Amino acid sequence: MKGFTLIEVVISVSILALLGVLAALILFGSQRDTDVSAAAQEIAATLREAQARSMSGEQTSTWGVNFSTSTPTGNFFSLFHGASYAYATATTTTYIPANLRFSNITLNGGGFEIRFDRLTGKTNQYGTGASSQALCVTNDQEQTACKKSIRVTAAGRIDWQ
Repeated sequence: MKGFTLIEVVISVSILALLGVLAALILFGSQRDTDVSAAAQEIAATLREAQARSMSGEQTSTWGVNFSTSTPTGNFFSLFHGASYAYATATTTTYIPANLRFSNITLNGGGFEIRFDRLTGKTNQYGTGASSQALCVTNDQEQTACKKSIRVTAAGRIDWQ
């Protein structure tokens, strides 16, 4: 009678298990990258919305985005109108996924908010990091690495990479 030995079965099952673990790691890593990209894209879109509302003079006020990193419920950003976030009316607050973090927030003048001038769309709270980087989005697994960079220039140019 021909068949498989116990050693052959154990080796085959071990190889299949190893391939399964590798596939799972690749899938979860890909999901983290997707989460980071989606958050960066949403932040850039909210910054552009604040800029557009300032330029149109909506609410006869300046508009901006505040970034919060110190709450127990997680990191979030808020679209607001007013002289500063502390005295403003927040219209939208968006929490980023729990596995993501803001890092390297480097704005001219310090702080955690970017406000856009009425009518011109320029800002005094532009990014002062490399290539006008204003902040990074990273994940829990690689907190020191800037996975996606959101850039804001003094002229009001906004992008992410």
